[in-house]
Amino acid sequence: SSGINAEYGECRNVVFQALEIITPALPRRMDDGKAMLYHWTKKIIVEDGHTVSQLFHLLNLIVKQYPVYYLWRQYLIQHMLTAMTKFAFNPTVTIEHQKLACDLAEVIIKWEIQRVHEANDVAI
Repeated sequence: SSGINAEYGECRNVVFQALEIITPALPRRMDDGKAMLYHWTKKIIVEDGHTVSQLFHLLNLIVKQYPVYYLWRQYLIQHMLTAMTKFAFNPTVTIEHQKLACDLAEVIIKWEIQRVHEANDVAI
């Protein structure tokens, strides 16, 4: 059983590393890459059928690749806030979940700073 769990954990890490590489390239390398990235992100984050583990990994990906997701921030922020509440204030979550909640808050702040800078550049 522990061998199966170790293999699963190793596979999960390899998949996450692959997603970290593919995510920023997808919008540039495929004609519909931006649409596909948004579609699958939304599908995982919005559906009730996701597991906490899937949500955790997706949100970690958003944190690490936040510039890629900037275009869809207005659609993602509400779900990120919900997850932050779930991860930050639940007494049964791990420290990794609490750290992710803080990281999500930082991403939202970075997006807002970028939005303000872009608005100021347009106004000039």
